[in-house]
Amino acid sequence: MLLRFDFEMFRMYVDQEDVTDLNYNGKDLWVDDLNKGRYVVNDFSDKDAVYRFVLRLSNAVNLPYTVSNPIFETEIGFLRISVLHPTISKDVCISIRKTSGQCRYDVKSITEKGYISQAALDFLVSSIQCRCNVMISGLPGSGKTELLKFLTQFIGDKERVITLEDSMEIHYDVLHPSRDCVASKTNKMMSYDAAIKASLRQRPDWSLLSEVRGSEAFELLKCVSTGLHLISTIHARSAKEIPNRLLFMMNEASFDSVSMLAQIETLFDVGIHIDLLHTSEGIVRRVREIVVFNRESTVTIYQHGGVVDLDKLPEKIKSRADLYGVQW
Repeated sequence: MLLRFDFEMFRMYVDQEDVTDLNYNGKDLWVDDLNKGRYVVNDFSDKDAVYRFVLRLSNAVNLPYTVSNPIFETEIGFLRISVLHPTISKDVCISIRKTSGQCRYDVKSITEKGYISQAALDFLVSSIQCRCNVMISGLPGSGKTELLKFLTQFIGDKERVITLEDSMEIHYDVLHPSRDCVASKTNKMMSYDAAIKASLRQRPDWSLLSEVRGSEAFELLKCVSTGLHLISTIHARSAKEIPNRLLFMMNEASFDSVSMLAQIETLFDVGIHIDLLHTSEGIVRRVREIVVFNRESTVTIYQHGGVVDLDKLPEKIKSRADLYGVQW
């Protein structure tokens, strides 16, 4: 029933394949389009009509939207929706993010469009085949989850994968319906920390965590130390910044930060950073850099437009390639 929910004034944008985000601020609608970039629809709709739409939506998903409950968040199909009440934001504010059960990237398009060089892509493919632990950084909207989804095709067909998300965006089970997958969703009853701990009892080969945001980073580190393989995303300004971002999130008083940082750099292998650029021709996304983490240092092996320097690979990654028979 909810899959056929009428989005009324938002419908034409929800139905457009290239539209990824809709943000209504009480007056104007801002639209993120893969090809057109970000643009505004001024004086989008009658405020009373939008308010009635929100009330109908809250009733449809059986969530309160009142002065006492001024925020509600929900999912309908591949749409993630967040709404703020006028008592906390002056006007009704709505954010709609579209996720997809398909991957927008393919090998041919991302190399031809300059998203990444063929050599750098080959390195990332080999990294997954080596079971490296990979972190993808970037600002909101840069396409971190989309790259994560793309990389999952290189996971072994018989390997067991557990996805951990607070809203379903990876859709591993949809992308790879014949593979072994447990799709876990966190909520008030199941925190990220608890979900990560529980996932270890499900015999995982891989964990796909949609985003590392807070204290769950510490549980994640413990999971990786058991031999679990990981692909996840994180908000950071560069790939080199990833270890320090993880350290900051852990917020544990009982460890020595220097030794913990060394642990992070030992257990995590590859960092990727994605740039999001707004140009006159639309939104441009590209892999800015790829780094490898090592106890001694974090080394950049690729920068956009450059070559991949495999001579800088640490011994831990080389030995993993030998173990799994992967040729660089």
